[in-house]
Amino acid sequence: MPLNCFGQALGRLTLLATLLLFPATGHPQLVVEGPHPLARGRYEFRVGGKQVGFEDWKTFFTRDSFILAGNARITEPAVKYEFRFTMGTDFSPKELDIELTLGSRKLAGTYEFSAEEAHQVVTSSQSRSERRVRMPTGYKADFGSPLFNFHALHQQSFVRGQPKMFDVVSISLPTLVASATQQTYTYLGNEPLDRKGTKVDSRHFRFETSVDCQPYLAEIWTNADGMPLLIRRGSGASLEETELVRMETLPRRRVAP
Repeated sequence: MPLNCFGQALGRLTLLATLLLFPATGHPQLVVEGPHPLARGRYEFRVGGKQVGFEDWKTFFTRDSFILAGNARITEPAVKYEFRFTMGTDFSPKELDIELTLGSRKLAGTYEFSAEEAHQVVTSSQSRSERRVRMPTGYKADFGSPLFNFHALHQQSFVRGQPKMFDVVSISLPTLVASATQQTYTYLGNEPLDRKGTKVDSRHFRFETSVDCQPYLAEIWTNADGMPLLIRRGSGASLEETELVRMETLPRRRVAP
C-alpha cells in the first residue's frame, strides 16, 4: 500500500474493529467462527540508519477476542521471537504467548491476565519458572513489539502537554520475566510526518519508562488511533528507529446473519 494511504487504512482498521466488537446494541455480537483477519504489515528496525531486523504482524478477531500476532528477526543481537496477544472485547489483556530464540537458547513464555494479576510461566529445555505479579485495575501489557504501544494508546484521549501514566506489566527481552512498571506518554501535538517524501498526519508523543532500573526515553509518532508509525530513540550512530514500512487491510469476510 502506498505510504500516503497508511493513515486512512489504519483508520479503517479501527473502524472495522469498532463495528465488529461494538454494534449498535452495545453488546459483543461477533458471528464469525475462527480467526477473522483484519490487517497485516511490517515494522523495520534500524540502528544508526542500518536495518537490523523486522517484524511481520497481523491483527484478527475470534468470536470474543481481538488478537495481535507477530514474528520478528533481529540481527544485532541475533534474536527471533513470535507472539500472540489476546485481548477481550474491551481491549483488556487476556493471554500472551511468546517463543524466543537467542543464539542457541530457546525460551517460551505464557502469561494469563486477570483483573488483579499476571500469571507467568517461562520454560526452557532445562528450567521452568513461575510467578504472579499483582497489578492495579485497568493495567496494560507490554512486550518488545510496537503493537503493544498501540495497546496502550488505542481509545485514549490526551491533552497536549499533559502526561498520562499507565500501570503496565512489562515482559523483558530476553529473559521473558514479567514485572510491574509504569509508562508515561506525553502528547506533544499533531504534526506532519515525512515518510519517504510524503507528508502524513500524525500524533507526536514523548514516551518515558524504565528498563532494568534505567530511564528509557523515546519519541513516538502514531496515527489518530494510536498505531505507531515511527518510534525513535537516541541520535547519530546510536539512533534507534522502528518504522511501519508496509501495511494492508484484508478483505472483510461475509457471513450469514
